[in-house]
Amino acid sequence: MSVKTCAVLVLLLGILCINLSQGKPTAVLNRCMCKGGAAQINVRNIKGLQLIPIPNCPLQLIATLKTGRKICLHSKFLYLWNKKVNRKAKM
Repeated sequence: MSVKTCAVLVLLLGILCINLSQGKPTAVLNRCMCKGGAAQINVRNIKGLQLIPIPNCPLQLIATLKTGRKICLHSKFLYLWNKKVNRKAKM
């Protein structure tokens, strides 16, 4: 194989690897999503809850409202998550 052919193959392989890794880097994925949270909310407006474990971040409790909007909740609303888990366990 000639040097030019090897160089072209390495270049194509490099481009392929770059295109396959277009996802977000790990450093971006591990950032805290919530910088604080809502201290007051009407519980009846909550459609769903997510608890996202991110290392080195405080509790990441995200509520999806009936309007479709997502908001971060203060850690005092953790009892809502516990109710949801207990409800699923009983089923």
